[in-house]
Amino acid sequence: MHFENMAAHDLIAWHDTHLDPPPILYWRTTTREEVDFVIEAGGRLLPIEVEAPERVRPANARRFRPFRTEYSDPLL
Repeated sequence: MHFENMAAHDLIAWHDTHLDPPPILYWRTTTREEVDFVIEAGGRLLPIEVEAPERVRPANARRFRPFRTEYSDPLL
């Protein structure tokens, strides 16, 4: 949770440097699938998942699968 708070702080700082900042959102389904942050810019979506595993593995990207299923066209 602490790492997510640090990432949120950095995203907010980045957001505040823009004259017309894109919204920073989150995404969660009724079945509790979630992506930590979603940035919407120019009609496209950038999903951001914050994790700090010891080793990065394909399973770390599992939360993107349901998001991509729902929003496959507008992804950045």
